[in-house]
Amino acid sequence: MRTSHQRRHLDPTLRSIESQEFESALREKIVGQEEAILALVDLYQVFCAEMCPAGRPVGNLLFLGPTGSGKTRIVEAAAEILFGDPRAVIKVDCAEFQHSHEIAKLIGSPRDSPAHHTGRAGQTSQGEFEAKSLAVRRD
Repeated sequence: MRTSHQRRHLDPTLRSIESQEFESALREKIVGQEEAILALVDLYQVFCAEMCPAGRPVGNLLFLGPTGSGKTRIVEAAAEILFGDPRAVIKVDCAEFQHSHEIAKLIGSPRDSPAHHTGRAGQTSQGEFEAKSLAVRRD
């Protein structure tokens, strides 16, 4: 029996049923990416608990590894589980942004540039970002 002065500590290993189901579904699709799976499940748990600020991303993950290590696959698997479409991901190829002036492709042209007056919007200001809500994949 607990007395009134005893406290129960939070256990970070406990998962909601939704998070357990998400983890199981990821494990069915992904093999050998333990750290990445746990990172995604942890973020999903925060989302399910509504512990993230409104209008802000739940989190940012950076998947690192050589070509063919499964970075894209885990993001696509999460998109498929959460949204029913593995293409619910926005891909940003960082090779396109090697020069400082090329960032306009992503965020749009500055107001004082000639390209701004031609109506060129950046990828982040186009409807593409509104339609997809899972992740930005950077290569």
